[in-house]
Amino acid sequence: MLTHPFSVLKPIGPSPYSLTCTSSVPHKVSIKTTQQLSEELVCRRREEEKETQALESMVHSVEQNLHLMTVGSHPHPEALEQIPP
Repeated sequence: MLTHPFSVLKPIGPSPYSLTCTSSVPHKVSIKTTQQLSEELVCRRREEEKETQALESMVHSVEQNLHLMTVGSHPHPEALEQIPP
């Protein structure tokens, strides 16, 4: 039998911040919430991957532009070390 994860918490002392919780959440609602949170996490990961790819692309473009500017302004561009792509 599955129980709500917070249903096992017990009071830890007289502190006003002591945590007491009993499970009043029905099992189906808990599963639905877990599924919703899982889907949200997957969506956030996809967005982060897209943002990472976009940033990597921008960095690559900046590196290329910097290389072109450096080679273009050097009197002997063949003397410059080539940056691999």
